[in-house]
Amino acid sequence: MDFREIERLWNEQHTDPDAADPRLDEIQRLARDFQSTILRRDVREVGTAVLLVPVWIALGVRLTLPWTWYLMVPALVWVGGYLCLDRIQRHRRRPDAGATLRGYLEAALSEVDHQVALLSGVFRWALLPVGLAASAFLLQIGWMTREDGWVSWLVVACCGAIAFAIMRYVIVLNRRAVETELLPHRSELASLLMGIDASEISGI
Repeated sequence: MDFREIERLWNEQHTDPDAADPRLDEIQRLARDFQSTILRRDVREVGTAVLLVPVWIALGVRLTLPWTWYLMVPALVWVGGYLCLDRIQRHRRRPDAGATLRGYLEAALSEVDHQVALLSGVFRWALLPVGLAASAFLLQIGWMTREDGWVSWLVVACCGAIAFAIMRYVIVLNRRAVETELLPHRSELASLLMGIDASEISGI
């Protein structure tokens, strides 16, 4: 692939749409597929958090659950809000329409690195607040039913183990997404960027 020619065509397409070339399709396809995947993920996770809030409150009222049950509400709001704010900040950092090919690829590479860090740190910004809220509720239930003896604490321990298994599963899913989706995409972008570097060096 002649990267100097690709970069020339990339720059020309901003001023002359008819200058588009099939060789740009790979770069644009990578960007479209990646942004589509991230958008679907954000909508799914924020939507789930938003829908769970009224359901959680309704269950607490209907079943007359203790106050620690409602600690999950701010935890869910935090998770949904974190993703929304993160998306807003990322949108502001996107390159403008007239960016050079190098600038576009560097921004895309930075975005992938950000997503890798986001998914790798899912325990810190998502699972930890949710886990603390769930733990507080389980501990209060155990204390309120302590007169039932070891049976009560056994039930609490089993519920805690199930919650831990779910959290562990979420971590595994995020790690798998990083390894099978983000890192291969990063390699493709890095290869394109290295190709531009090599073409510039050879053109000196």
